[in-house]
Amino acid sequence: MDAKGRVLVEAERGPQVKFAAPGADMAAARPPQGYALVRGTSFASPIVAGLLALDLQSPDKAAAEEAVAALARRAVDLGTPGLDPVYGYGLVGAELRRQPALAGLRAD
Repeated sequence: MDAKGRVLVEAERGPQVKFAAPGADMAAARPPQGYALVRGTSFASPIVAGLLALDLQSPDKAAAEEAVAALARRAVDLGTPGLDPVYGYGLVGAELRRQPALAGLRAD
């Protein structure tokens, strides 16, 4: 999703979608110590994976299912109420979006 809450045109849609996450209008680290403006599901996916990993101590199917359920309970439901093919359970990780104003700056 972008900073205005819109789904990216390149984002997947369908029954496999479980969550929406920030994927545009944000800064990401750019070697060698700077930031760049980024866009794409390649930036949204690690946010979801990281949030799920916080609830997993080791590989375990039951624990993984509970981690997904717990994240779904914390998601901000968007679109059609409940699980839907555009937003899944809803938006997660919005607070993790890095400000686009960082792009072009150097981290000193």
